[in-house]
Amino acid sequence: MTRKKTTHEFDYYVLLFFGLAFIGWLWEVGLYLATEHAFINRGVYRGPYLPIYGAGGLALCLLLRPLRRKPVRVFLLSMALCSGLEYFTSWFLERLWGIRWWDYSGHAWNLNGRICLLGAVVFGLGGTGLVFLLLPLYERLYQRIAKKWRIVLCLILLAMFIADATYCAVRPNTGRGISMVEEAAVTANATDLAAMPFGQAWQKATGVELEIMQQNPEGSRWNRLARWWAMPA
Repeated sequence: MTRKKTTHEFDYYVLLFFGLAFIGWLWEVGLYLATEHAFINRGVYRGPYLPIYGAGGLALCLLLRPLRRKPVRVFLLSMALCSGLEYFTSWFLERLWGIRWWDYSGHAWNLNGRICLLGAVVFGLGGTGLVFLLLPLYERLYQRIAKKWRIVLCLILLAMFIADATYCAVRPNTGRGISMVEEAAVTANATDLAAMPFGQAWQKATGVELEIMQQNPEGSRWNRLARWWAMPA
């Protein structure tokens, strides 16, 4: 008996892509909330989605759906496919903007800091859960939404994503906890300030000249105090 090939409409893949991209964003944000106790909008774009998770998850769904009865093979292929996508994405972003958004150099069994063994295992587990658990759940939810509303939702998501991608092509999302360059710059700046005399550090950090304190009625006293702090040790 020949198995009938399953086909889906365009909106099926669009909604699946954004759903997985949003789950990936929640995963990364949750990690930083747990480890750094801070909310950090991860990724190149400003919106609540990480396209690498959407693209990787979509590829796994398309390629590994026929292997639903072979979990070990799904796990190993998920490791290989997602690690390959992560390595290429890291290389591409660095070539495009000269910035690294992640670096696994401190992890065991890493390759050029772009991928590592622990990340590959996590991707393998995630891909297995996606194929065996999340995809069937998504298909049930998809069928419950009327087609016209699926189309409207797709158009809204695509319009937001295109606008976000256009803006971030010029000004990508960077900063502390997001990209490695910004983290290094913040660390270096903090080190420089700590090594400076107090007065110079105040001026660099705030852009306020110490002499402005002279405008205060007690300016002479504050100015002498500031100059004393600014004296080299």
